Amino acid sequence: QDGRMDHAQEAFRRIRNTAGMRRSKEGFGGMRAMLHYFLESCATANQVAQALGFLDELKASSEARLVSSAAFNALLRGLLSRNGFEEAQWLRTEMLRFGVAPNEASLNLLMDTAARSGSHMDEAWDILEEMQKQNLKADKYTVSILTKQLSDRISDKRRVPRGVAMVEHFLKMQPEDVDEVLVNSLLDVFCKLGDMPRLEATLDRMREYGIRGSAVTYGTIVKAYGRAGNIDRVLQAWEEMQDEGLEANAVTYGCMLDACVKCGHLEKALQIFAIMKQRGLHRNTILYATLIKGFAKSKDPLAAKNLYREMRSERVPCNVVVFNSLIDACVRACDLQGAAEVLQEMTATNVRPDLITFSTLIKGYCSNGELSKAMRLQEELQARQLECDEIVYNSLLEGCVKAGDLQLGLRMFSEMRQKHVRPSAVTFSILVKLLSRAGRLDLAIHLVSKEMRQMHGVQPTRMVWSCLVTCCLKARDLSRAVMALELLDNDGASLGIGRISMYSAVIESSTTSGEVSTALQLIEWAYTRAPPEDARAGLSMDLLKRVFETAGFRGAEGEAQDVLDAIGRRVGEHARNVLQDTLSRSASGPRVEESLGFKGAKIQGSSLDDYGSSWSSRPWDRSYSSGFEAYGGSGGWETGGYWPGQDMYSSLFMHPHTWSPDVLAQQGWSSWSGQGPGGWDHRDEKAFARTEASPATPRLPLKALDTEPTPATTAGKSSVHRSPLEEIDHAESMGIPLQKVLFGDSFPEVSLDGPPGL
Repeated sequence: QDGRMDHAQEAFRRIRNTAGMRRSKEGFGGMRAMLHYFLESCATANQVAQALGFLDELKASSEARLVSSAAFNALLRGLLSRNGFEEAQWLRTEMLRFGVAPNEASLNLLMDTAARSGSHMDEAWDILEEMQKQNLKADKYTVSILTKQLSDRISDKRRVPRGVAMVEHFLKMQPEDVDEVLVNSLLDVFCKLGDMPRLEATLDRMREYGIRGSAVTYGTIVKAYGRAGNIDRVLQAWEEMQDEGLEANAVTYGCMLDACVKCGHLEKALQIFAIMKQRGLHRNTILYATLIKGFAKSKDPLAAKNLYREMRSERVPCNVVVFNSLIDACVRACDLQGAAEVLQEMTATNVRPDLITFSTLIKGYCSNGELSKAMRLQEELQARQLECDEIVYNSLLEGCVKAGDLQLGLRMFSEMRQKHVRPSAVTFSILVKLLSRAGRLDLAIHLVSKEMRQMHGVQPTRMVWSCLVTCCLKARDLSRAVMALELLDNDGASLGIGRISMYSAVIESSTTSGEVSTALQLIEWAYTRAPPEDARAGLSMDLLKRVFETAGFRGAEGEAQDVLDAIGRRVGEHARNVLQDTLSRSASGPRVEESLGFKGAKIQGSSLDDYGSSWSSRPWDRSYSSGFEAYGGSGGWETGGYWPGQDMYSSLFMHPHTWSPDVLAQQGWSSWSGQGPGGWDHRDEKAFARTEASPATPRLPLKALDTEPTPATTAGKSSVHRSPLEEIDHAESMGIPLQKVLFGDSFPEVSLDGPPGL
């Protein structure tokens, strides 16, 4: 106790020489106890080297049997009492030099110290794994500590699954040591993971072991089912708790309120809150905030404000969460004036607005199209020394999309990068919409296919690809929609049903636009290019039948047959037979051009029979014919010949020479010469068509013969008109990466003259 270890060691030698320990069992036990006390004292006093020297001396003497695992455990206790975990780990290697292996007590000592330290969690799990491999019993209290710390580090995707597996193994191998504390900790882990099957399996094991749950147990179960949105199981767990005669505490009530609100069961939440009022347990800020969130979800700001007034009358403190929930209720109901009033009330009660406050308001103004107010809020946010996060920037970018302001959107994204706010897939999906709305699908495709991964390290997700394809289809740019699908397949990402959904949308658009060849090609790609993980996902039978039926009507049965042969094995014998029958029946019927009444008309020097399915397609592709030209190249239909839609749309689409000047002006024609379509002076790029009610009838777009590019937005204009691909080539020819076109400060302003007519 005085720290004089030399004197203690000498005293131990004298006692050993005179005790005659070899003749008495009791004497040996006494000597061992004295040795352990001496060793533990040495370790506590940081004199481990002296202790090991003494053990060397004993090892070489007739008392070598004193050098055991128990002796080293005494040293470990001394080291661990002063948090010498690293030294304790080193002592394990010294034990091997003495020919002594760590026993169950040694490993439990090390594991417990590592678990309680908080900084040696990996070592604690390693020791538990070692013990389980050796079939040694682990201390249940230490395992409970480890499980609780798993719950606190739930976002660790590497350590949590490994830890959960070891705890489940503990439950299986040491059922006698399983108690309610350990089970509650494990249930909380599964609740946060959202792993309901394993949570239910743990509950079954708990019942199997005869462990009675507490209010804490049921509170965790209620919270888990609430997060899963399963109101039936929430109510069932609540009834089970009452049947068990367990009294709910404030925490359990809070879990129940939160679960009901998350499941959209606000009436039940209010019933529970009424019971809490009767018991006097309702005066709690979190409980009121939870109910206000419920009214926010149901877009009822009036009820939320009434609850706030009740809080004030009950003298329940109002914190920033309460005010943020009130603002959210107003924003969801598009009551921005009410949200501003709540902000004033918040300031008047000396509650400081936080990032969530400003983020909610900014999102509200952006959604309402008031981008200027949102930008002023961002300035106020920064003036208060708050930093914009990804959510704020995403809201501002959405506001730019709504306002069609590409330049401001790109400036926001540039600021986001400068402030080291990492963009997510959501950010890039918004950028895709922003570029698309400005008529720059070329840059949107480049952003998704290259820059996301190369510049920002973000993998394009299903949401991003789907947004890109949707934007292409909305812009009626089928060629780029096909390009997006090809880039998606080259990316090799497994998107499951998402990939098939995108293919289905483009195939549907191709069929509707009369692009039967494109639709057939996409069907083949959908099956033959699918990643192995997505092999089971297939196109709907209804869509396949419509495409093959249209192919037969259009005289493309040869192409359709080739595609059917290519995908036959993948779709199955039954589906193949159905599609073969559909194709045969449609091919044997009259051709579409015959039924429309202009068989033999000439387009670009070819008959409709020869031209196939392309005569009514691709109004978005400038490489195709600009319109129906006369036989002989005069720029109009033959005198006295058919004009598109004459028979089919006689009741809807009158001959242009009968139109009034006002109607002609609305459609983009300045005059009608009376000499056929060659007399049209069309100044609008938009395709003009009328569609019959029948879905089997193709749309007949009439393109302008003489067009001039129209800027996609007035936010900016380049003096040189280039196509999207020419824009990329121009940047590359100047030695400038495309990202400079998008985001560079030194490169001239982005050209907003995308493809005309988008």
